[in-house]
Amino acid sequence: MTDNRPDDCLKTGSHNDDWCPEIPVLKDLLDSIPAAVILVRGNRFIFVNRAAEAGTGYSREELAAMNFWDIAHPDHKGLVKRIARALVQGKETARRYELKILAKDGTEKWVELMAARATIRNRPTIVASVTEITDRKRLEEELRSHHDHLSVLVEDRMAEIRREATRRQEKEEQYLSLVECVPGWVWETDANFAYTYLSSRISEHLGYQPEELIGKTPLDIVPVHEKERLAPIMNTVAAEKKPFVPFTFKVFHKNGSEILVEGNARAFLDEDGNLLGYRGSARDITAQKRAGDALEEQRQQLVAKSRRLAEVNTTLKVLLRQREDDRKELEERFVSNIREMVLPYLNRMRRTRLNRDQQNYLDVVVSNLNEIASPFLNTLRHTNLTPRELEVASLIKEGKQTKEIAEITGIAPSSVDSHRNAIRRKLGLNSRKINLRSYLLTLK
Repeated sequence: MTDNRPDDCLKTGSHNDDWCPEIPVLKDLLDSIPAAVILVRGNRFIFVNRAAEAGTGYSREELAAMNFWDIAHPDHKGLVKRIARALVQGKETARRYELKILAKDGTEKWVELMAARATIRNRPTIVASVTEITDRKRLEEELRSHHDHLSVLVEDRMAEIRREATRRQEKEEQYLSLVECVPGWVWETDANFAYTYLSSRISEHLGYQPEELIGKTPLDIVPVHEKERLAPIMNTVAAEKKPFVPFTFKVFHKNGSEILVEGNARAFLDEDGNLLGYRGSARDITAQKRAGDALEEQRQQLVAKSRRLAEVNTTLKVLLRQREDDRKELEERFVSNIREMVLPYLNRMRRTRLNRDQQNYLDVVVSNLNEIASPFLNTLRHTNLTPRELEVASLIKEGKQTKEIAEITGIAPSSVDSHRNAIRRKLGLNSRKINLRSYLLTLK
């Protein structure tokens, strides 16, 4: 018989039941999975779940009108096309990829794509789960050594799949392909929490084959202290038929080691509202917890180092303050010694019989000692004056004329004029009508 049913499961906001008679049940199952799930045939999306809509910002109708590579980041469009080509041609069966997509609002997101090739209605179809790993990529970049700790939790309805298995063999194959793409493992229990189904990936994480745990409860593989903690919680949640929100607990690996697990679950009921059991997913977060503990340890070490640095800074500030106080004390003592032990004797010399040159030299010595004892020279030194220019500036400030300065310093009057011009230039007085001596007298 020729199959004339539509090829598109994304029409007018509701899935076309003629294309896939199992879609109402499959749609509910896939929409309950928190990971984005997409089906691609040819160049088009033929199905996306709600998580895919939320993750991309596009509605199902918008995605139906797009090529599958339209949501890929420009840097990764070629990669997405190569992945699709390899899967459709059978060069790849199933593989994990990391790439960037662009949401409708322009936001760049890193995603982990787990894609597999499935044959649906005798046509090659790409079945993929898409998990956003933007935060994980950011953490990898910051820590440079921690990665692959993010995973997606999946909820499913195994009982409904089993009841319709004979009638929906093709849908069962599609469902199992999706389950194998999901990190962690999927499980189902009856109303007494006895396992009725476990996906095969549990062996990768806990070492058990699914059949080894069928009929047992989660409490059979947890440490005693965890059993005492979890049993009342499970009974209370089951009595109220509530979902298990993400929670963590320890379980025994088959080899006896303890594994930290994060899981969640949702109750499924019969038509009368009676509890039939729970379906959920779990993942091993031991490595993630260790990474978090290592990060916290590093944070505490940084805090301790910061405290030590603060203490060192405080000590340095005290030492610098003490050094400044010592410097000021030394300066004050030096100035005091000049004024009390040198200047008085020079002033006595002035009262003795000195010739003109001796008197001039003595005036210069007294003046220079007074300048040393004042901040004037320190102020001039910040203007990059040469030693000779400092000497000339001091004499100008004292009121000495060019001829007198030349006699005292032993240089030509023309050289004194050159030094005057250099001093005015360095003090920024060339373009200002200000008397040089008057300006020097204002400096402190």
